[in-house]
Amino acid sequence: MATTPVILTRKGCVRLKQQSDKTEAVTTTLYLLLGEPEMQRDSNLIARGGVHPYSGSYPGISGPQTGRMTFRGELISDGTSALDDGVEALMQGAGWKLSAATYSPAETVALQTCLTLDLYRDGLLKRLSSAMGSLDIDIVAGQPVGLVGNYLGKWAAPTDVALPTPSYPSRLPFIAQSITFTIATVAVRCQRISIRLQPTIIPREDVSASEGIGYFCITAFDPIIEVDPEAELVAAHDIYGALEASTEQAFSAVLSDGKVTATITAAKLQAREIINEDRGGKRVHRVIYQPNVNTDADCIQIVTAAVT
Repeated sequence: MATTPVILTRKGCVRLKQQSDKTEAVTTTLYLLLGEPEMQRDSNLIARGGVHPYSGSYPGISGPQTGRMTFRGELISDGTSALDDGVEALMQGAGWKLSAATYSPAETVALQTCLTLDLYRDGLLKRLSSAMGSLDIDIVAGQPVGLVGNYLGKWAAPTDVALPTPSYPSRLPFIAQSITFTIATVAVRCQRISIRLQPTIIPREDVSASEGIGYFCITAFDPIIEVDPEAELVAAHDIYGALEASTEQAFSAVLSDGKVTATITAAKLQAREIINEDRGGKRVHRVIYQPNVNTDADCIQIVTAAVT
């Protein structure tokens, strides 16, 4: 009996690419070092009902071939003035539009970008195409700035493909230290800043398309910024007063990796909820903010630039 190979979890890589046509997969070219990548087909079996005298079920029908990919990554620059090409692709696939080095929520489907995502697993290739998802930015003091991805797309049947030799970005990620961080011009001492667009991701159904789905798109955002500042006296920082008065405040966080800055701003941040917590014996507040509509400008922006 022939010996079958063992597919090892540790051996694999992820490759991706933006699609020029939302409905058509492309050859991927961009490598990213991602942790805990998983790609899973959705359970879309369509049961066939009906009255019959037997136990068991009648054969079901395989529904739309869709799937999900999850992973953890890092925010990395290109070492010049922008984000790494692979990170840029993930951002665009999560509903961020890019114009003149500025990322902001893509408010229309026409401005959105779908991705082809390839997960290689020691000789086995899994693929999602026409995919979009969520990409949370997690800033924790002293740690690499993290990315948490969750993407939905059209599933392709796995194939046997030799594991490629990846070419990963050589630059180190942004680190959550020496960040210039203010809310309402007040310097805030916190351990964590989380930025989540919270997009509503749906398939665009199309009876003329393969599997009945053209591509995935985002129809709405519910962006939040979550911060956990140390508790302070009212005279120093009256967060409850701002909550009660429905005050809108300016938010700014400037990250740098020594070569590139990433400036995250929200002009009209409003506290939605304040949760009391303990962190190592210190009283802290976990504050959930919502970035409000800012006239014709975007509710939240990320601007990259070369360090000067």
